[in-house]
Amino acid sequence: MFSLRAARVLSSPRVSPLCAVRQYHVQNWKPSVSRTFAIFATGSAAALGGAVLYDATHTLPPLYAEQRFKTHYDRGIVAEIKRKWNTLGTAKEAVLLMVAANAAVFLLWRVPGMHRILETHFIHHTASRRVFQLIGSSFSHHAPLHFGFNMLALWSFGPMVFNMLDTSQFTAFTVSAALAGPLGTVVHSRLRGIPLAGLGLSGIIMAYIGMLAVNRPDVQLGLILMPGSLS
Repeated sequence: MFSLRAARVLSSPRVSPLCAVRQYHVQNWKPSVSRTFAIFATGSAAALGGAVLYDATHTLPPLYAEQRFKTHYDRGIVAEIKRKWNTLGTAKEAVLLMVAANAAVFLLWRVPGMHRILETHFIHHTASRRVFQLIGSSFSHHAPLHFGFNMLALWSFGPMVFNMLDTSQFTAFTVSAALAGPLGTVVHSRLRGIPLAGLGLSGIIMAYIGMLAVNRPDVQLGLILMPGSLS
């Protein structure tokens, strides 16, 4: 729970929400590593189970209603959009959907009336017990440079990782990585003894880089370092 003064600062569109969270004391700060790990393990197991279930059932023939829908609407401009979409390939299609989701949340940060909802569900506070923050924060970016470079990294590494897996496995791996990022924040917060807050896709991107390093160690990767990022 935040103090009233902190809540007023967070509601101001002129202040970065992440900076405001770091600036003010969080009352009743008791981050639980075990609880966050339990959520991470449960979420990862559920994602893996969903991937297995999808792989077991997606080869079944489509229902008649689905066949009729495809036959009726695969014409004209819809067919043209679908044709162009299919030229991307499955890997880029999946990554582009992730980029679109991140872009939607990024644009919502530009809407002052949405700040309270985004601060509640799309920033991970180590003092919070809201479960959705663990996933929502991974698809949330407030600063334009943070958003731009993360999307560039996602577009660079995502398709390579996708091609090593399949749709269901890639989805399960991404969900697990999204939960692992906040878990690392909680552990870091406990080690430092201070409350922390975070948002962004960096945890997922690091997981993609780790996957590539293990399975394709010969691949050459280029990283962009911002001035002062190593200071």
